Amino acid sequence: MYLGQRTKAGALSTDNPFLSGGWAVSFLPADLAIQEPFEIFHIAVRGPAQPSCNLQLWLDTTFYSTTPRGDINDYDPNWGIPVRPGQTVNFYWNTTTNPAPVVAIFCRQPNPF
Repeated sequence: MYLGQRTKAGALSTDNPFLSGGWAVSFLPADLAIQEPFEIFHIAVRGPAQPSCNLQLWLDTTFYSTTPRGDINDYDPNWGIPVRPGQTVNFYWNTTTNPAPVVAIFCRQPNPF
């Protein structure tokens, strides 16, 4: 069952473990507002305007995935990314180049297969 889309814009953050002061987008539990385990089945990313920048995806403080194109990209995994209630989904860039990145995540109940 589809649980909706969430979209957030980035902010420069010294908490970014990839580049202190670099762009970060964090979906906090309050942003997600899903009270049961779910999965992210699609992600769309645009910006910053630097094709050579990289993007990392973290669940809380655990590194999960990376992509070499952080300027415009999507992520459509064979299996959804499992997320538990209370977790934060973080996206970190290794750049401070404008514009601020925008991330859209698409959530659904876990696939039973």
